[in-house]
Amino acid sequence: MRYYITFYLVICFSMIVNAQEAKNSHFIEVIGEAKLEVVPNLIYLTATIDGRSFKQEDILKKENELLKVLQNSGLDLEEDLYVSDVQSELVKYWFKSDKFVPTKNYQITAHSYKQAIEVIFELSELEIYISIEKFDHSEIEEYKKNLEIKAIQDAKEKAEYLTESIGQSIGKAIYIIDNNSNFGFVMSDYDSFGLNSHRENIRGSRERYPELSFKKISLNSRILARFELD
Repeated sequence: MRYYITFYLVICFSMIVNAQEAKNSHFIEVIGEAKLEVVPNLIYLTATIDGRSFKQEDILKKENELLKVLQNSGLDLEEDLYVSDVQSELVKYWFKSDKFVPTKNYQITAHSYKQAIEVIFELSELEIYISIEKFDHSEIEEYKKNLEIKAIQDAKEKAEYLTESIGQSIGKAIYIIDNNSNFGFVMSDYDSFGLNSHRENIRGSRERYPELSFKKISLNSRILARFELD
């Protein structure tokens, strides 16, 4: 008797599982996409005053000139400037005693391409090495979240019009996955490490710098979604 009861329960369970699998086999799978380009409002620059290039008294002068340039460009010296490190290198001169030569690096945060270009021009003219480190946006995480929402909405819209075209409709989503979203950015038209090697070209381009701009941050979200078919 127990054998027949057990056999009956196994058969019922198998039928339920098969019915569920058959139900779930009726679905539509689509990929939703959303793209956005964002103008960076955080442009990180690094300026270096190398003690090997200036006399000791000139280093302080260069530093004061750097601070003046940043202030004139509208930067907040407390919020937008950070002295990342101070080094002292032992430089040996022939026929002279050993000397410690200080080198200072300044991390500068500009908030627009126009402001960044102005700082680059001014510091290059002062023979202060300046490089572009990276771009970002203060609300980049919010942009990413909104883009993912638009991507899943795009996936649902695709599923709806595809199923409607054959007289069917979709039910609830049974599978959602972030499918290779790309939240990258492209460097500017300026070579971030070659600014000082082209200082004369930079000076010659000063009058037309309003025409120049950094490339935008490119965001791309892809969402893979599977919907039941009603």
